[in-house]
Amino acid sequence: PFTFKYYGEDYNSISVCSNGWFSFEPTQIDYFWNFSIPNPLGPSAMVAPFMDDLDDNLGTEPFNIFYHNFSDRFVIQWDNLSNGEDDEHCPNCTYETFQMILTNSYEIIFQYKDISEIDANGNYSTIGIEAPNQNYGLMYQFRNELFEGNDQIQNEMAIKFIPSHSMGVDDIISIPQSIFLHNAYPNPFNPSVNIHFIVNRLNYIEINIYNLNGEKIKTLA
Repeated sequence: PFTFKYYGEDYNSISVCSNGWFSFEPTQIDYFWNFSIPNPLGPSAMVAPFMDDLDDNLGTEPFNIFYHNFSDRFVIQWDNLSNGEDDEHCPNCTYETFQMILTNSYEIIFQYKDISEIDANGNYSTIGIEAPNQNYGLMYQFRNELFEGNDQIQNEMAIKFIPSHSMGVDDIISIPQSIFLHNAYPNPFNPSVNIHFIVNRLNYIEINIYNLNGEKIKTLA
C-alpha cells in the first residue's frame, strides 16, 4: 500500500519465507537453517521476527501465513505453525503465532501471540533486521541469547524498530555492544581447543591469550 524506506533504499515488494522471515529483495533461499545478524549466508535485506524451522510435518499439519493491507500499515501473520523441533508429536507439539507489521512511517513491529524457543538442535531462532549489503543489522536474539539488555521474547510481547531519519547505512556505526564467549572445548588443557564467541555487530576483532597474572601471552587473531 506504500513505499517503505529501509536502510536508505525504497522498496515496493517483499519475498516472504515460511520460516519466519521476509526479505525486501527477491530471493530463492528456502532452507530452514538460521544465522546470526549480520551474516552473508542468509537473505539480504532481511526482516526476521522469528527465523526458525517452521513446517507442516510432511503435510499433516495446517500451514497458514496471512497478510493484510491497510492504508497506514502492512501486516504478515505466521499463524499457528508447528515448530520442526517437535512436530512429530503434533497435535501435542509446539505451535508459533506471530506478526510482522510495516508502517507508513517506516517502523517495523514484531508481535508475538504464542511463541516458544525450543529448537535447541538448530540455533533456536534469529530475531532482528539486516541491511541489504549484509554488513549491518540489529540482532535482538540469536541461539536463545540476548543482546544489549533485551528481554526474552514471550507471549503477548512486541518489539518495535524505529528508524533514525532515513535509516541509511551511513547513519549506523558498527560497534559491538555485547560479546559472548563460550567455554573452550573439548578441554582447555588439550593441545588444541575450539573457542566460540559471538558479537552482535560485524567488526574487526582481536583475540588475546593472557595468563593468570594478567600478562598477554599470544595474539590469536
